[in-house]
Amino acid sequence: FASVLVNLLPKGVGRAIVNRKCPKVYIPNTGFDPEMRGYTLVECVQLLIDMVQTDHNEQDLNEDIQNENNIPVKDILNFVLIDTQNCEYAVEVDQTAIEDLGVIVIDVPLVNMETMNDQQHSSSPLSSNECGRKNTRLDPLKVVEVLLSL
Repeated sequence: FASVLVNLLPKGVGRAIVNRKCPKVYIPNTGFDPEMRGYTLVECVQLLIDMVQTDHNEQDLNEDIQNENNIPVKDILNFVLIDTQNCEYAVEVDQTAIEDLGVIVIDVPLVNMETMNDQQHSSSPLSSNECGRKNTRLDPLKVVEVLLSL
């Protein structure tokens, strides 16, 4: 999560995100993420929105543009992509609260079930899931399929 936040820090990134007319998607980490400890998923989403709004509004101030209103969320983040059926999330996932922020939650299968079954039956500690109950690795092809459908 911190790797996402740090990429929002450089001046102008928030404005660039707002100005892009494409779907904006956040895919949270599955499994344990020490950087998200103490946060819920909705708090992470709100922090992303706040950081983009702050940068965008600071840019307006630097350009002497009066903008007292926050940028609409739809210009910052459109979708949160999750798979609660097959994936383990170390933070609370409250889909309703995320949607109350104005962000659409897409909860679809993002795991290749054949790969998941192979991982669960493997004796290698590197291929087993980290939480012991559900998968923590997304299938890149499934993720790409969803992203391209947006």
